[in-house]
Amino acid sequence: TGCGVLHANRTAGDDNALPLTRLAVRPLAQPPFPFERLAGL
Repeated sequence: TGCGVLHANRTAGDDNALPLTRLAVRPLAQPPFPFERLAGL
């Protein structure tokens, strides 16, 4: 992403889906800010 271009890679048939799913949902599970603070707005 250093040049501003983003490329997506397809998964292979023998890729383990669980680690890929964990990577994909990590930003949702560990947000950069506490959601509790949004409730007070």
